[in-house]
Amino acid sequence: MVNRQTYGSPRVFQALKREGISTSEKRVARLMRENGIRPRALKTYSKPAKVKFFYKASMNRPGCCTDNAEVESFFHSLKADLIRGDKFDTIDKLHSKLKGYMNYFYNRQRLHSSLGYKTPAEYELAVN
Repeated sequence: MVNRQTYGSPRVFQALKREGISTSEKRVARLMRENGIRPRALKTYSKPAKVKFFYKASMNRPGCCTDNAEVESFFHSLKADLIRGDKFDTIDKLHSKLKGYMNYFYNRQRLHSSLGYKTPAEYELAVN
């Protein structure tokens, strides 16, 4: 099970289930807690600094509050899975990590709760 230390108990449970291991989500959560295993957590909101000049608060079109939801969700996952806590010496190393993350982990291995704990590649095969 490849998870890059970013999975919480719901995804670990689903990954174990996919491998044929019978357990419960509560047991997975308890064992993770007892062994000090925690996913990388992100602070999801920080209060913006007060600015004295006008700025546009959203990139959304008027009347459509979910335009950026998918992209924002992806960037949240990217930061949690790859960026936070890591330092990249060169832009080439960052580019290489991003390419590997996108092509191999995010699309082929990472379980997405919004897709019924399937990878995007599995979901595409099932839909088409």
